[in-house]
Amino acid sequence: MSTSNAESPMNVLDNKTNNPHRTYLVTYSQLDRHKFPTRFSFGTAVVASFGGNNVDYFVVSKEDHEAGGYHYHCAVRLNKSMRWRSSKNYLKICSRINI
Repeated sequence: MSTSNAESPMNVLDNKTNNPHRTYLVTYSQLDRHKFPTRFSFGTAVVASFGGNNVDYFVVSKEDHEAGGYHYHCAVRLNKSMRWRSSKNYLKICSRINI
């Protein structure tokens, strides 16, 4: 039995929409409400951490904790492959948060 090239697992990983270095889910748990009072404020900080122009789109959701407080989830779609470490360092230095 032969498998076409289009079905190869390697082709799926190389596909622009499934590239693991183009899509990130960033979670900021137990967040400081004074630093990021809104979902948009957190999302724009994450976008800036990826260089701004490298982001095709992003979406942020807020999840409440049962014990009080909440955290944000931010999904980011990049227009080129990038590593997470530089974005994480940017947020640590510029926003003083450790994600």
